[in-house]
Amino acid sequence: MQLGSEPCSGVPTSSDWVDINRPDADITISGAQAYDGSFHFRAGRVSIVNGGVLNSNSTYHLVGQGSDRQAELVVTGPGSAWNVGGEAWVGRIATGKIRLADGGLLNFIGGHTLVLGSTTTMQSPSHGVLVIGADSDLTPEAPALS
Repeated sequence: MQLGSEPCSGVPTSSDWVDINRPDADITISGAQAYDGSFHFRAGRVSIVNGGVLNSNSTYHLVGQGSDRQAELVVTGPGSAWNVGGEAWVGRIATGKIRLADGGLLNFIGGHTLVLGSTTTMQSPSHGVLVIGADSDLTPEAPALS
């Protein structure tokens, strides 16, 4: 993980620019609050679980960016959330996936946009996916109605 141009391994704050660009990255936010000024998650896996919350506030945020990159953001469990101020681009010249399960939330603050798959004709193909419940190869989940 990078905060600005400096590598780090700590919990980011609202003034930090987070850039994760390692295919083997496996980062978990569990039961805690994390903040960032800009979230650029280009490759790897980030999980927000057990009531963890990531608060991102910038013009735009990325989940999967760059040729041959794959990124997955998983938000699962009651109270777990990714709160987004700005646009979220999922799969920008890459493969990106956001998975919401078991009560995990994706909240856009201020009416911003979710963009799934973005490329131009001169760039590599893009694939952006939002999964609510289970992937297509798994048994679907649905919340109980009360």
